[in-house]
Amino acid sequence: FDPFNTSSITKRFVSKALTFNIKAIPDSYKSDNWLPATNVKLSEEWPNNKKFIAGEPVTRTITLTAEGVTSALLAEIKPQQIHGVKQYPDKPITEEYKSESGIKSSLQQKTAYIPTHAGNYTLPAITVSWWNVDKNKIETARIAERKFTVYPSNQKNLNQTPVTKQATPVPAQNTVSSDINNDHSNKLKQTTTNSSSIWFWLSILFFVLWLLTLILWWKSKIAKTPAKEKQTQLSHSVTNSLKDIQAACQNNDAQGTKTALLNWARLIFPELQINNLSALATQVDTALSQRIELLNTHLYSATNSGWECDEIYDLCKKYKPSQTKKMKKNNSAELEAFNRS
Repeated sequence: FDPFNTSSITKRFVSKALTFNIKAIPDSYKSDNWLPATNVKLSEEWPNNKKFIAGEPVTRTITLTAEGVTSALLAEIKPQQIHGVKQYPDKPITEEYKSESGIKSSLQQKTAYIPTHAGNYTLPAITVSWWNVDKNKIETARIAERKFTVYPSNQKNLNQTPVTKQATPVPAQNTVSSDINNDHSNKLKQTTTNSSSIWFWLSILFFVLWLLTLILWWKSKIAKTPAKEKQTQLSHSVTNSLKDIQAACQNNDAQGTKTALLNWARLIFPELQINNLSALATQVDTALSQRIELLNTHLYSATNSGWECDEIYDLCKKYKPSQTKKMKKNNSAELEAFNRS
């Protein structure tokens, strides 16, 4: 009697040998990525019927699906460089699953496009070469090129047709003259002319006096708010905006830092219409511009990777409203070189 049932029997099972042949990659296949499959498709998601504005992101989704192949053989679709458009591709998402016909796989690639200027743009066509294992020949999956128009961020309605008003003609009056009243009419005209001349000059005098009074009143009102007080108020607003940037940076809050930076930019660059981080990056020095670009990339990325403020607050402190134009002039050459890169 064995209460622990320690007795055991070893059994071995052997399957039949399986022999298969691996074919070499055909010489006619010239693509860098070897993709043997029974079917391959490319599809695209694009925001149709949308008005594209400079500085605002546009997301394009490309999906590559293949039958009879695992997702490990699906290569990333790299976007091509487009002049005037910044691109922020996300990390590709791959999937694979079984179906009645065998294994299927897919690769999804999302890219955020940010046009920096208004104009007409063209996204190049995308092609993927693959080997049809059923027909033993090369085939190509393709998405045609896409054209779109970008409008300026401060676009105004310039299509209003001016209304032209026509003057109403005044009918001429028939005058009856006679030798009897010619002298009387001439004297009456002379008297009327003299009287009109006096009133004309009096009207000009009263207008000039009224205008001088208005100018003196305006100057006295402006004097109540001296320039120093306005500068103090502006400096106080800038100080508060810097505190917001500092607080967001201490918490590594990317969205909060973006909001604080745009509020700060409206005070530092009041003459410009800065509504996004891309526009702000073109107005500051290289060090701050690079960190703003990194923040922008993080905000449009689908990944949850961490973000660190990295001295944005310290770089913003050196900007003052009274020195903005001078600093921008000194850094113009450096900023131009940075924006070209």
